[in-house]
Amino acid sequence: VGWETPELLDRAAAIRCELVARRVGGDWWNEGALPRRANCAFVVIDEPVTDASRTRAMLRAAFAENSPENIVVVASKLRDRQSLLETARSRGCAIVTAPVDPWRVIESAERIYSAGGEIGFLALLAGREVRCFGDSYYSGWGLTADDETVAQRPLRRTVDQIFAAAGLLATRCVDPYRRAGAAFEDVVAILADW
Repeated sequence: VGWETPELLDRAAAIRCELVARRVGGDWWNEGALPRRANCAFVVIDEPVTDASRTRAMLRAAFAENSPENIVVVASKLRDRQSLLETARSRGCAIVTAPVDPWRVIESAERIYSAGGEIGFLALLAGREVRCFGDSYYSGWGLTADDETVAQRPLRRTVDQIFAAAGLLATRCVDPYRRAGAAFEDVVAILADW
């Protein structure tokens, strides 16, 4: 407490908006084959912390809160849970096993089910509803709809406070051309140009 100056939070808000507008983050170069569905629920089970029990919990929650034809399961890195994917497919879900641009997922999503990985964080920055099924730096602060297994924190935080802490205070950036320290804003600009 005490680090949340108005200047820092204004800077975080501006950078967060720029990052979202420029679609920086994730494997943005992977177009992937997303189905043409709008306002659907995406269950993201690519994240490295997603174990089988969390995958099952995310799918159970998605089925309880959405009709199967509005659920898209992103599982390009998943190799060991084919039976879960087949069950989801047999119930009417779309399964995406190719790498995807997270921004295409986010712009099509009404909500994201995440185990606490990058796509969940980007979706939170973009203002989407995020359901967390794993502990992460952005879960438990009152912004995400957390599974009962996710630890809750004693304070409530805004999206700009979380972004400021994770992106501006706890991150060091390097300009890849000059090989020198750089501001987060400069790196966002470089990545957006790429």
